[in-house]
Amino acid sequence: MKQFPVRDQVSWFVGFRYAGIEAETHLLSFLARVAMLGLVLGTALLITVLSVMNGFDRELRERILNIVPHISIYRDESERPGGNAFSWHDVEQSIKQNPEVLEVIPFIEVQGLLKSGEQAEPLLFYGVENYPALQDYLSDTDLKNWQGNPSGLLIGQHLAEKMHLHINDEVIGILSVNSSAQTTGNAALSKMVLQRFQVSGIFDTKTELDKALVISHQAVLETAAGIVGPQGVRLRVKDLFRAPVIEWKILQNLPENFYGRNWSQTHGNLYEAVQMSRSLVSLLMFVIVAVAVFNVVSTLILVVIEKKQAIAILRVQGANRKHITKIFMVQGTLIGLIGSCIGAVIGILISLLLPSAVTFMEHAFHFQFLKTDVYPISYIPADLRLPQVGMVVFTATLFSFVASLYPAWRATRVDPAQVLRYE
Repeated sequence: MKQFPVRDQVSWFVGFRYAGIEAETHLLSFLARVAMLGLVLGTALLITVLSVMNGFDRELRERILNIVPHISIYRDESERPGGNAFSWHDVEQSIKQNPEVLEVIPFIEVQGLLKSGEQAEPLLFYGVENYPALQDYLSDTDLKNWQGNPSGLLIGQHLAEKMHLHINDEVIGILSVNSSAQTTGNAALSKMVLQRFQVSGIFDTKTELDKALVISHQAVLETAAGIVGPQGVRLRVKDLFRAPVIEWKILQNLPENFYGRNWSQTHGNLYEAVQMSRSLVSLLMFVIVAVAVFNVVSTLILVVIEKKQAIAILRVQGANRKHITKIFMVQGTLIGLIGSCIGAVIGILISLLLPSAVTFMEHAFHFQFLKTDVYPISYIPADLRLPQVGMVVFTATLFSFVASLYPAWRATRVDPAQVLRYE
């Protein structure tokens, strides 16, 4: 085993003592612990905030963007209204040739109102025969009820609570459809159509979709709205971040009167807002850690002032500037390493317990911290990533190491003859 030279051992030993592990005076011990506490709080806060922002990013991708279509392909009916001789089956087969497309589902979407008693809510009626993305948020019973009920309707938990709706309740859909028989110039007039539905299932995605989306059978909306066939197809792709490119490739193989829309156009602003908030909050938290490191600088400078005589004695006994520098670099690095590691443990525990703690407080105090009227989801998510934890610990330790350079340099400037003149 490699042995350190005697003077190097002294540098490590004194550095450990000055770090507060075995401090000789209460003042030095207190200052070291205050500096360490600042790093503990800054590191724990940074890890917690990063976990929450990671959670928002994950939930946006895996919940909202998994439920809404990655790409929607439509046909412009302004030139050829009706399109009775047109077959969407050919379009589906053409799109399925793209290896990046996982799912192709025909759909109809109609704006309207859902009315129950005296209450009415504006929302989007989505007509499909299959909606795989919602199966994770529905019970098997509700899904079978909807599939076996032609007039069945799937609604979100938020909407159900707001309108006091339960399974098997009767509701009225007021659909806004274009009347092709009545036109003024090139603009089609809209008419309102009433359609009775029965609540067959309630889904709870805990996102903004729970309050503005209802799922009906495609055939029912076709009959009610007087539409022949689907209005478009919704696609799910392997890599949602390639959706604009995939959309462009698909449209190149379709006639000119087809157009598309992808998730970046419908929810792109929300995703960019989450990413920007994540970057800004992370930067702010790193600044807080950097400010905490200034405590290390001030602590080490005070140690230099307090220990001038000890430094001078070490110099007289043979320690050179390299050894004096090492003492204070060891002290600063240890404060940073120990403080960041303790902060990391606390931050990990908070990140793991925070979602459950918030849920418990919401039930205990009957108060909801996040509402989908303002936020995309109604709960506090957390996604702890160990590589990020390691990066935070490394960065805090590195900051402390760099912060120790100036006090270490100040210590090497101590003149033994000047200090020990009157001793």
